[in-house]
Amino acid sequence: MSYIRLLATLYLSSLCFVQSLAFVFDEASFSPAKFARDRYARSRNWTTTGRQVDPTKDFIHALDFVALVNNFGYPAEEHRVTTADGYKLRIHRIPGSPRNRQAFGKPVVFLQHGVLGSSDMWVLMGPNRDLAYILADAGYDVWLGNVRGNTYGRSHKRFSPEYNREFWQFSYHEMAMHDIPTSIDYILHKTNQSSLSYVGHSMGTTISYALLSTRPEYNQKINLVISLAPVAFWREPMRPFISFLKKNSPFIKELVTKAKINELFPLTTASAHLARASCGDGSILQQICAGFVYLLSGPNPDQLELSLLAYIFSYFPAGASTKTLMHFSQNIISGDFRAYDYGKMRNLARYKNEIPPSYNIKRITAPVALIYGRGDSLVSPSYPYDLAKKLPNVVTVEPVPHKKFSHMDFLYSKDIKVLLNDRILNLLNRFTYNSNAV
Repeated sequence: MSYIRLLATLYLSSLCFVQSLAFVFDEASFSPAKFARDRYARSRNWTTTGRQVDPTKDFIHALDFVALVNNFGYPAEEHRVTTADGYKLRIHRIPGSPRNRQAFGKPVVFLQHGVLGSSDMWVLMGPNRDLAYILADAGYDVWLGNVRGNTYGRSHKRFSPEYNREFWQFSYHEMAMHDIPTSIDYILHKTNQSSLSYVGHSMGTTISYALLSTRPEYNQKINLVISLAPVAFWREPMRPFISFLKKNSPFIKELVTKAKINELFPLTTASAHLARASCGDGSILQQICAGFVYLLSGPNPDQLELSLLAYIFSYFPAGASTKTLMHFSQNIISGDFRAYDYGKMRNLARYKNEIPPSYNIKRITAPVALIYGRGDSLVSPSYPYDLAKKLPNVVTVEPVPHKKFSHMDFLYSKDIKVLLNDRILNLLNRFTYNSNAV
């Protein structure tokens, strides 16, 4: 089946199912705000009663980050930060583990999710697989970021995400200029540390490059950047799905502009039920869900457990601004890594130039490790090597040792501990405890 036919099938199936849900659920079921409130209340009830569940099987009602982590027997904290431009974000922390108790002075690691994700992405599979738990067990103070617009970043001093279009006027550039530095400064102050290690996946890598090239003082606050599925420059040869996006970006932009769509794929009660009904075991649509993952991430049935799809999609996607995805599409079309293109006249007013400025990644002096998947449908294997030629302090460029390792496998691969997370821990240990490591 062609990519276009597959997308059409997925769209029509989802549309029909969502329409059917309208007869079952009231309007509130489609509200991201109500979903977040209900999830918070439910999660605090789980935490106070001390009840334990297997969240991969009992996921009818999603839990929040703190309850997910507590359920696996680990301590968790939620912290609130406010950016200079008024966005209120909730970031998370795992300060210890059953094997390594909380203590002041531990080395700090910051995990940053990708597009449409949240901090939940790092803690869904449990201590035997997830990087966050593995790092906590190894003695790290683990912090996890969230960005404006996702399920933990839907608040602002002045604007409402439900009623004010102004809330959604941001892309990954604003995340890099505000969300991440605000979070880093808060964490370093809270832990009394001078620097931390940064692990980003997908857009989480993009944000780090935009931050460190535009605000180079943060190179001193990050002692190591580990980039998983690094995304910056999109060059030929492109993966088929990226080529499809490049060819159809003008149509997609026109569609969302005319429809006045500011937010994409928020977490709601309806979306969680859609995930369970269409992707769960026994569903006739489960193979379509798998096809959707293969299309967007890369086909790797050896590492994708179909029985977990409904669980994963109860937490993902977690929402994003349309402008964020349009920024990526601009970079795909231009082949350059640069700021958002507002059009010639607005660019002149904003940038003093008709063309947006490129991010000068030669200003990134922090050590960077680039790890990619050879089966990733979004990041061609040549991209990390092209990026490494431009970065001044690359410590390694390496593939995950599995020939079909995909974009989503960086989070949910069946053998992720052996294939990836043990290697990440090794890199962190070398740079944390040996400043001269290479």
